Amino acid sequence: MKRGAIVLAVVSALSACGDDRYGTYFDVHATSKEMEFDRLDFAFGVGASVGGGQQVPAVPIVGSSTITVQPPPTPGLLFQRSMDPVPSDMQTFSAARDEFTYYVDSSPENRELGYLLVRAYLGDSPTPVGYAESVYFETPTHEVAIYDLPLQPYDQSFNTWGDDVKCVRHDRINGDGEKEAIVLARHDDSDCDAFKDDVNDCAPLVYCDTDTERGCSANLECVTPDANDNACRLSTQSCDNMNPTTSTCAQAGPGNPLGVCLPDINCACDPTLPQEEFLVCAFASSEGHPSRDLDVPGPSSGHICIPATVLFEITDPISNSVIPCVDPQKLAVVYPEGTEPPQKYNFEIAGSPDTSHCIITISPVALGSNLFPAIPHLVVSVADSVGNRIGFVVGLAATGALACDGAPDDIQKNTAPVGSCTQH
Repeated sequence: MKRGAIVLAVVSALSACGDDRYGTYFDVHATSKEMEFDRLDFAFGVGASVGGGQQVPAVPIVGSSTITVQPPPTPGLLFQRSMDPVPSDMQTFSAARDEFTYYVDSSPENRELGYLLVRAYLGDSPTPVGYAESVYFETPTHEVAIYDLPLQPYDQSFNTWGDDVKCVRHDRINGDGEKEAIVLARHDDSDCDAFKDDVNDCAPLVYCDTDTERGCSANLECVTPDANDNACRLSTQSCDNMNPTTSTCAQAGPGNPLGVCLPDINCACDPTLPQEEFLVCAFASSEGHPSRDLDVPGPSSGHICIPATVLFEITDPISNSVIPCVDPQKLAVVYPEGTEPPQKYNFEIAGSPDTSHCIITISPVALGSNLFPAIPHLVVSVADSVGNRIGFVVGLAATGALACDGAPDDIQKNTAPVGSCTQH
């Protein structure tokens, strides 16, 4: 692997120099006088797949004696440092300058690289004066790739933590105008808490603060088959990095005594998947959906009232009986692939006072359009009479069939397969 600087003029002469300089050139330059630099830190990463679907560590709470559970992982792109930093990754200069070109050759190791974060420094300040990054760049073997990297202000969208080689999280707006989190982590320690991913870290994406005696616990989602083989359970398992063992899935816990029971038709997916991925897989098939989607009140098709209220009965498709809406809980919101909207909504669920039906209230996270996405599905659970929690799915559609000023007591029927688990 060869990394290092090269005078920019060499790039224009490549055609006369053979193929020994094929590869990638990063032209880093200041965009203002305030961003001139005398040090550049080049941090390369590998690992994140195109298309997302990953989880990344949240920004941890460090040094608090009162924190017992760290924030859970969030969606994002996780890149790991390609190796421990080498001297050529930090470029230092005798005087401030406004441009520098960095060369990466086309070795097999370098062709695995997919992320570069450049931080520019001036003088003795530990705070960067600017940054630039490149995501999913290419390192060609028989041609030259040149990436223009103008420095941008380094701001509060960046967070770092850990000792020595630190984790860096950048909460940014990507090229599509969407919020996106990128984490550049150690190659063997994804949350930078000094517990190795494959050795003694039971929660590789949840930071454990070893500076205190607390803050190391995590609740991990899990899925396990039910004893009668015609259902499965969604639950949590506890984990403590100080004593890296993990509890049994479907353990008892507050508000979740035995785990949520889903019908077998929704249990064919890999039970080792993270719960969110399992739910997306489980409800990708129409067989596990309700017989019809519930109408959401709105002024026209594709738009909803703000807020919108939906009332429905839970109907068992086999017995055609109504299941009481006791202690309803929302497990997840699953969108058909590729249809998650830019406008985000909150979905709150409650039971009627007599438990005869459930009530869903839909409101936007922030004021904006009332455009409603293509049929989101809510995974919901309710408590039954013997202590189990049974799960089912609710489809919501903005058809325009119900007006905003319609009767508030229109109770619809939600007929969907429900779970039937062995009582524990």
